[in-house]
Amino acid sequence: MRRWTTHAGYIAAAPKQARDQLRAMREAIRKAAPDAEEVISYDMPAFRYGGILVWYAWFAKHVSFFPTAEGVKKFAKELRPYDHNKGTIRFKFGEKIPTGLLQKIVKFRVKQNLELD
Repeated sequence: MRRWTTHAGYIAAAPKQARDQLRAMREAIRKAAPDAEEVISYDMPAFRYGGILVWYAWFAKHVSFFPTAEGVKKFAKELRPYDHNKGTIRFKFGEKIPTGLLQKIVKFRVKQNLELD
């Protein structure tokens, strides 16, 4: 199993049809949390700011965004059009990434992590 060391390396190794989606997620997260640190956690790209904020990853037929159970629960109504469960939001290859919604979720997670400090 390959171990990733950077977000760029992870994205470059992804299937071609996932790369633009992964780049869109990464950029949305950066805009919402510009001071967050890019890390690799559980062999997936993640952002840390007062703890892990979110992860994102590619799989065989989709990409996923992992904002924790609290991030999904808080935005459940807005997530209705998307395939999701307790802590994961999935997008089929080629599906448009709702970057504005992801930014709202990330900002919520930043606030949560800061409240824990």
